[in-house]
Amino acid sequence: NAAPAANSLQMTSRLDRAKALIRDLRMAAAKIGDVRALCAANSAALQELQALGVDAATACLDEIADRNSPISLRIILIELASSINQRGDPRLGQLLQSLISDTTETKAVRMQALQWIPQTADQSAGIALVQMLPNERDADLEFGITRALRGFKVPGSVEVLRGELAEEKGHLIRIAASHAIAA
Repeated sequence: NAAPAANSLQMTSRLDRAKALIRDLRMAAAKIGDVRALCAANSAALQELQALGVDAATACLDEIADRNSPISLRIILIELASSINQRGDPRLGQLLQSLISDTTETKAVRMQALQWIPQTADQSAGIALVQMLPNERDADLEFGITRALRGFKVPGSVEVLRGELAEEKGHLIRIAASHAIAA
């Protein structure tokens, strides 16, 4: 009984540390809007979050979901949580999918979520992307959705992607569609 209690205490301590680091990052992000500059100025905190692993990913999900959090921080935390998660926590896929589907969400956050959604291996996300693609009018988001689809094996996706190739689309969208079909 002592071992499970010690593990629980250690997990709580790690989660508290992750939350404290994210609070500090949030204050920094309020002053630094540029993602690269924020990363450079806070590399030690980001490395510590990475080292905290799954506990940090849990704290990151809460911050990513908070629309009052600075966009630059949310973008960084999407990547961090995705790299830590390694197909473990289904909440990450659900959160990324909700960000992508939310048309009121900032484009930068949606694009970052699109980049990392294939890492979740959540096939329901692939299905949602296939349904979204024909209706997307923003060329950047259309490219992001098309590129993300290469990470999914979803019924009907090849036909939708072929439609992307057949239409008068930008060359990046056509290249992304070709790669997605090949995958």
